[in-house]
Amino acid sequence: MEDKFVNQIQAESTAEYNELGMKLFGEENYSDACIALERAIEINDNPELRLQVMNNLGNCYVELQKYNEAIEILEQASKFEVDQKQYALTLNNLGTAYQVKGDFDKAMTIFQRACVVDSDNLVVLHALGVNFSKTGEYDLALEVFEKILSSKELDANQKMITLTSKGNCFLFKKPPEYTKALECYSTVIELAPDDSVVLYYLAKCYEQIGKKGEAIAKVEKYFEAHPLNKRNLRLLNKLATLYITNKMWEDAEKNISKVTDQFIDRNYWEETFAWSRLFSRLAQHFSHQGNNEKALFYFDRAIFWNDQNSYAHTYYALHYLKMNDIENFNVYKQKALDTAKGSKNKALHKNILELIESYKNEILTRK
Repeated sequence: MEDKFVNQIQAESTAEYNELGMKLFGEENYSDACIALERAIEINDNPELRLQVMNNLGNCYVELQKYNEAIEILEQASKFEVDQKQYALTLNNLGTAYQVKGDFDKAMTIFQRACVVDSDNLVVLHALGVNFSKTGEYDLALEVFEKILSSKELDANQKMITLTSKGNCFLFKKPPEYTKALECYSTVIELAPDDSVVLYYLAKCYEQIGKKGEAIAKVEKYFEAHPLNKRNLRLLNKLATLYITNKMWEDAEKNISKVTDQFIDRNYWEETFAWSRLFSRLAQHFSHQGNNEKALFYFDRAIFWNDQNSYAHTYYALHYLKMNDIENFNVYKQKALDTAKGSKNKALHKNILELIESYKNEILTRK
């Protein structure tokens, strides 16, 4: 496949392959972008471009979750003798690779090095602030974000990015400060009303302060003007969740039915689990209503999206018990217990077992 792709393109030089790679990167075609950028490095007919290509390739590896490859190429790039701004940029990319890999300590060391090299670099400062927030050091993160927002060099895009990160600090710190988070997100939405990521956090805030109606109205208005795509899928998940918590079952089902295989990246566990949980909750509703056809359909969807969802297996088992299907009850009970055993949550197996026994006794008593 790689040879076929290379043979199809009309690039010959490092510069042409780099340009093609970045075009593909902008189109989110990261696999082919990597092939083009790797080819650019192999040709190596333009030494002045080599560092730029290595940085681009490292960022591409990050998008493909090839973190070790990204770190390897960016470590090499960080050894080049270049001016301070370029060196800080390379360190920033390297730190980001460690950060998304989950090595926050290593990322922190690198971001701090980058800040020493170029203390006024707002991109590097933002990365440092994000790393503080990732490790729960929200006050330190907020200090960094305030410094960025007070900079005379701040442009509109960096302002929106920083306000979003600042809002996230207020949203996720303990205890959360929802009002301050809302102020940040609302400012961003005024500047970029089509930003589905920020709207997701805005809706989350409204939900937490009990204004679910306002959250639903804002998200519904967004989807009236925007088709569903991979970028706003998380926002649709939030809307469906709001419908379910408000017992708006028809609206929930209508929105969930829009989600097809093409939208969800099955490599992202959190994303597949979020949809699995929603399908399971909808299935439980139909189970309570006695609608076996829909209950079975949505339980199947829940497990299709994430077969490690122990609770989906549990409620699927209990639904079969209601139907007097003891064979399938035992099958899904065992699946629930097996997936719970494999979970990082050590208490999950016990919780699942207790839940099954509790509901089992309740179902059998009613019979």
